[in-house]
Amino acid sequence: MFAYICKVFDSKQTLMKYIINQNLCIMLWLTKIIKKISTGLNPGMKFLPALVRQPNMTKNEVEQEIADLSSLSPGDVSNVFKNFGRVLGKSAQNGRSVETEIGIFQIQLKVTSANTLEELTVDNVLKVNIRYIPSKEVQKSYKKENNQLMFVDVTPSGHQEKTPEEDPMLP
Repeated sequence: MFAYICKVFDSKQTLMKYIINQNLCIMLWLTKIIKKISTGLNPGMKFLPALVRQPNMTKNEVEQEIADLSSLSPGDVSNVFKNFGRVLGKSAQNGRSVETEIGIFQIQLKVTSANTLEELTVDNVLKVNIRYIPSKEVQKSYKKENNQLMFVDVTPSGHQEKTPEEDPMLP
């Protein structure tokens, strides 16, 4: 059972649906995990906070939320995103960064070195990516002091709870 704002829910999914529908997503949920740390001054089994990831926003949810905040329809927002993708691709092909209100999108290369200038070819470029650098305004919204953090009693997918009986390494 999960409790939130004096309500009891039968599952994490039901709780998340309620929070999303009520626009209550104003905090980051954390869970407590245990992990073996093998480096540093004090190695061993340590407890760490871990983010409880919420479901991804769908394309339609993003379009509807932006439409609700603007004079655009969801279809108009969809067209803006499609055209932004085209502009971003065209700019990337020309080696240009794209600066927007939310940040900068720029080309990033993964390369290998060559011993001589003659050995250096385009084959030394292993991968081409687009890197996103958030704007200062976006970065502010991610700072710890601008977010509420709350531990919730859930086990995120991929994490296993262990007890001292199951794992003698636990304190």
